[in-house]
Amino acid sequence: MRRGLRETLPAEAQAAVAELHNASGVTEFVPYQIEDCFGRDIKAIFAERFAEAALKGLAGTALENVPLFGSLSQIGGVASIADEERFYKPVMGLYMG
Repeated sequence: MRRGLRETLPAEAQAAVAELHNASGVTEFVPYQIEDCFGRDIKAIFAERFAEAALKGLAGTALENVPLFGSLSQIGGVASIADEERFYKPVMGLYMG
């Protein structure tokens, strides 16, 4: 893959998901733009704005105090965690408290 595509395609995928989110009406419209990520050659949309909008939308509901966590890839090899039943309860404990 050419270097330019490696830097732009992930950000374009993020933008496509951002468009789907905004079209869904789940939260108020969240503006975004593809930007340089911390001065490097990597592009991103800074998706935390979408998480913040979701938190705002959960205020006053039973889910408002449930902490936000990242994806499974932040806690281990996704395949081993997602595919092995012995990991189900420990992972649920991370997300459910």
